[in-house]
Amino acid sequence: MLANKEYGNNNYLVLTHKGNVQYSRFEGFPGNTYSRPGAGSTTIPNYAIKATDVDVSVKEDMDVTVLSDDSGTTTLSGEVKDQSVEITADEAENKSAEWLNEAFEGVDFTDFNIGDLELREIVAAEVDLDGNSQNEVEETVAYDVTYNYTFEGIPVKGDFYSAIVDDTGVVSSLVNHNEYEIIPSQRSAQLSLEDALKALENEVKDSEVLRTETRGASMEAVIPDVSDVDVAFCDSDNDGIFESSYIFELTDGNSYQVNSLTGECLSND
Repeated sequence: MLANKEYGNNNYLVLTHKGNVQYSRFEGFPGNTYSRPGAGSTTIPNYAIKATDVDVSVKEDMDVTVLSDDSGTTTLSGEVKDQSVEITADEAENKSAEWLNEAFEGVDFTDFNIGDLELREIVAAEVDLDGNSQNEVEETVAYDVTYNYTFEGIPVKGDFYSAIVDDTGVVSSLVNHNEYEIIPSQRSAQLSLEDALKALENEVKDSEVLRTETRGASMEAVIPDVSDVDVAFCDSDNDGIFESSYIFELTDGNSYQVNSLTGECLSND
């Protein structure tokens, strides 16, 4: 079956292979393929996990501003300056690890060092008021270092440690962490990737954003491409029970999660 070819009035899932790796996409998603979950090291778990609150706090001798709410515990000790940093990304990573052990109680770096690391440069450029964009040179002014907690190798959505680091050290940090235990799933059926893609397609077609963009237009809305897919534990109804979900990233910047046990599709935005 060929990609991007219409067969009657139906949508078809297109499967392609390269070596031993299987890829997937829908007809109508031009040009993009993405690694199939489960084809490599990621397996869709047939269980759920239950969160137990951890008492995370900031040590009393830390000279920082502390904020705590449902999103986690935050420290503030300054602000990012508009000048280039001298530290490297590796040094920023090391400083973020040291800070977690130095500043917090109830959690330490060993809780996150097996997690997924995301390191992003924070850049700034002085705006040329004469419109000469070639004079606007971006400089790295800080690093955003984030560790996403994983359970049995699978990320747990919303469980992470993040720090903004510059030459002075950690400017701000945020920790949101729990402990987890495996519980038997109350649901027996598990959604395939193909069915998850169908749920995603239906959700995107019915989304208010897509309807607004095409309101009054004579042609059918074009569904954004899927740029990436992953698997994560998600607590979609905030009851402390995390079930495995497919996480889809679209080329328009939007993100969706599809519960692998219920088929429920929710926007991550």
